[in-house]
Amino acid sequence: MSLIRKQISEAIVAANRTNSMKCTGPVTDVGKMNSRLNALKHGVTATMAGLCVAEIGDREEDLNRLISQLMRSVRPFGDEEEILFEQMVENRWRRQRLLRAEAGILAEQRLNVELDYARKLAGEGRSPESVGEAGLATAHGLVVLPDSSAKFKLILQCLRAAGEAVEREGFGEEGLRQLEAVYGPNPGLAGAVLLAGYNQRRQEVAAGMAEPEEAEAKRSFLASLGAEVTCFEKLLELQERVDEELARARWQAQGALSGPAAKRIVGYEAFLDRQFDRLVTQLNERREARRQEAAGAEGAPAPKSNPPEWSAEDYDAALSRAGAPDDLSGSGGFGGRARRGRPAT
Repeated sequence: MSLIRKQISEAIVAANRTNSMKCTGPVTDVGKMNSRLNALKHGVTATMAGLCVAEIGDREEDLNRLISQLMRSVRPFGDEEEILFEQMVENRWRRQRLLRAEAGILAEQRLNVELDYARKLAGEGRSPESVGEAGLATAHGLVVLPDSSAKFKLILQCLRAAGEAVEREGFGEEGLRQLEAVYGPNPGLAGAVLLAGYNQRRQEVAAGMAEPEEAEAKRSFLASLGAEVTCFEKLLELQERVDEELARARWQAQGALSGPAAKRIVGYEAFLDRQFDRLVTQLNERREARRQEAAGAEGAPAPKSNPPEWSAEDYDAALSRAGAPDDLSGSGGFGGRARRGRPAT
């Protein structure tokens, strides 16, 4: 019997083409999200795809790698074992997230230590405690303040200003004021020697020292002042090294997790490990029950229970059902299995 074919005119073809251009599919984000579920039947085997959340640092290649590793060691057989296998993957995936959370807490603790150290350096001489230190420095000189990087920097600033004043105007009031700001009215040995030399040369210049002798007096004093500057530069370098070592020691002391969030993470890690042990026990119990059932049906002693032996083709087929590609470069997650049980060979 011959088929009757309806003749289609060019006008109908053109109208169909025009109408097809108007059907572009969903446009809004909500419409696109809904259209993704058009081919979904029940979604039970697609629950693993929701584990990968890019906003918190999850990567699909890491999830696929985990699925592949567990698939090689567990080799699930049948519906019940595949359900347990999914729960194992979820368990280990959440465990990996906790490791990232631990790393984040440790990084935060280290940054806090570094910020405290930076605030300490920036706040030296500006905190409320510095009011008392300012009075102490005014009465007794900068050298009596507790050792700190800021103290040595101020001393160096005053000594260098004194040297510039001597070069510019000789042994005048400016240089003497800078030296007294460093050493105070009751200086130690080094400060007393420097101040005595300055006052002696100042008196000699006032008494009418010749220009060549004054130039030599300047060179002699500046040499002594340069030795003092070198000494305080070394003290500053040492103090900065000590501060860095103390900051590093504080960071190492913070190397262990601390705080309520860290305690919750450690507790949840222990919970996940116990849960994983229970899943392994349930898997072994199901395999043992299946072994006993098979042995009772055959009337023979039950052999030792082992995971089913898989060939390379079995493993590839299982990975294909699980949605985890062999090269671990896909992005299918774990959903989309068409059938369950051991793959056919």
